[in-house]
Formats: sequence, C-alpha cells, structure tokens
Amino acid sequence: MNHAYEYTVREDILLSLEYHDLEDKQAMALLKSPHPLKQTFTRWENKETSYMENIWDTVQEQAKTAETRQRSKAQKER
Repeated sequence: MNHAYEYTVREDILLSLEYHDLEDKQAMALLKSPHPLKQTFTRWENKETSYMENIWDTVQEQAKTAETRQRSKAQKER
C-alpha cells in the first residue's frame, strides 16, 4: 500500500503511451535513459495538476446521477 499512488501513476504514464506517439528521436532518447519511467514519475510528482479537482468533479457528477436515478425510482414506486 505504501507505493500504490506511485504504481498507479506509473501505470497511467504507460497507458498514455498507448494513446499518444512520441517523435522517433524522443522515443529513442527515453529508451536510452537509465530509468525513463522513474524519471517521468519524478517529474510528474513535482508538477501542480488539477487531478484531484477532476476526481472531485467526477464524484459530484456520479452523486447527481445517483440522486436522479433514486428520485426517479421513488416516483415510479408511488
């Protein structure tokens, strides 16, 4: 559990490579790096992002959807 966040972000970094292409020179430079995933994670860790804001927005959206469904279900049961 101590490294769950790091593991998750590293998985997301790898996943991003499935959806995007680097230029050949960039990819080769990364592959020649001693620890490209670790170095990318370290760079990510030092950035300010809106990740938690996106999580909260998603929680709120899901809560609104759940509320709407439950209200609709209650009306049908009447």
